[in-house]
Amino acid sequence: MLDGATVFKLYDTFGFPADLTADVARERLLAGNLDSGAGFAELKQRLEAAGEGITVLEGAGGLSDGLLYGLSLTQVARGLEAPVVLVHSWSGCHSVEPLLAAREQLGDLLCGVVLNGLPPEQVQAVRAEVAPALERLGVPVLGVMPRSPLLRS
Repeated sequence: MLDGATVFKLYDTFGFPADLTADVARERLLAGNLDSGAGFAELKQRLEAAGEGITVLEGAGGLSDGLLYGLSLTQVARGLEAPVVLVHSWSGCHSVEPLLAAREQLGDLLCGVVLNGLPPEQVQAVRAEVAPALERLGVPVLGVMPRSPLLRS
């Protein structure tokens, strides 16, 4: 079953009724259906037809969100052979686990990460100490962004 936040997002963004979303998830689970369906194939065709350039797709949250529908970030990135830039809400060294998991799951598709939402006074220290440490662990750091009320919408 989907968590409440996901059900609300599906309702709020796409108008999916909560009971329908729960029913679809239950049907997929009981049928063992993890296929992404025709929509993913259509997306891939549209992107290929668009030619060269950059397409930005926003993920649902974590790397595994969407697995039941064959549409987790990792599955989509692999299916599209698309490079991935992760924007990660950095809250200290204890928040490194998702970045290491991303490196393991995405492999060469992980282009790098942006550490986001830091208190402005911590940006320099994170750039000087944490970014090089992450790079040594195979996680390229593309940027370190301070928390900004302008970007919190």
